[in-house]
Amino acid sequence: MSRDIVNAAQGSYRHAISLFDRFVEVCPDAVWNEKSGGWPVWQHMVHVLTAMDFFVRDEGEEPIPCPVDADTGRLVRVAEGSPLSRESLNTYALAVKARADAFIQALTDADLAMKREAVSKGMGRDMSNVAVLGLLADHIFYHLGYGDAALRNNGLAGVF
Repeated sequence: MSRDIVNAAQGSYRHAISLFDRFVEVCPDAVWNEKSGGWPVWQHMVHVLTAMDFFVRDEGEEPIPCPVDADTGRLVRVAEGSPLSRESLNTYALAVKARADAFIQALTDADLAMKREAVSKGMGRDMSNVAVLGLLADHIFYHLGYGDAALRNNGLAGVF
């Protein structure tokens, strides 16, 4: 089974997730809980992971347990109080990235045009595997932009 297109297409995701990891590593504590785009920076980062888990989860598969409540993870409500620790975020990230990697590793070029049932139902529109692969990268980049903006607003270099 050919994976030439899958291997090429996953490059944007791999780049995005490496920038995500770098951001979590370099973001100072003072910026971690600062709001950017209406949400604490750390909440953007946990949302990236809850969305990734949703995008790649198979129908009937349980979500990976998130270290925050569902409304916080889905950006339904602004988190109050202490921010999520990086240790908790990184533990969650390892599990989510493993699930995303398994999704990508299982894909063949022939699978790319196939409808991804679970995410299609959840989003209310048809989503193919290739659309999900692109969405993984796009969604990370979108929320990293808020993190980068917070860094730059504090006189620091962004990760982009």
